[in-house]
Amino acid sequence: QMQINRARRQRKLREDMNSERGTDLSQSTGPRPVDIMVAMGHVDPVERRFWARETSTDWWDRIVLQVWDESQWLRNFWMRKGTFLELCELLSPALKRQDTRMRAALTIQKRVAIALWKLATPDSYRSVANQFGVGKSTVGVAVMQVAHAIVDMLLSKI
Repeated sequence: QMQINRARRQRKLREDMNSERGTDLSQSTGPRPVDIMVAMGHVDPVERRFWARETSTDWWDRIVLQVWDESQWLRNFWMRKGTFLELCELLSPALKRQDTRMRAALTIQKRVAIALWKLATPDSYRSVANQFGVGKSTVGVAVMQVAHAIVDMLLSKI
């Protein structure tokens, strides 16, 4: 439903822009104005490159997983480390992702931890993102993926 609404908004935006110009660009053929400007030397073409913001996951990898005791786990995740690891194992079929050429996929443990941290604390998406060394949208995606995985994999077992 969200994709349908997004497509409708994009189509409406294109129609509005085209009506302001008096031209239906979807019917237009030939070079775009920016292509003409580049060819005439009025605009320099911008070289595109992929990038990713450098982040640190030391807190999760070196502190939480290796140093925290049971009381810290209970206080922050509302469960013991053993329960957390068991939950990750149960959800792994639904949460497994493959690495791409661009970047390594988040581990299942990290994705579950992000979701649990967001649900267990009043922290903002930005704070959780900074805490785990990921982007804000990654936090939102992780919360949704883990919630769906819990419903799909575990709800029937209750």
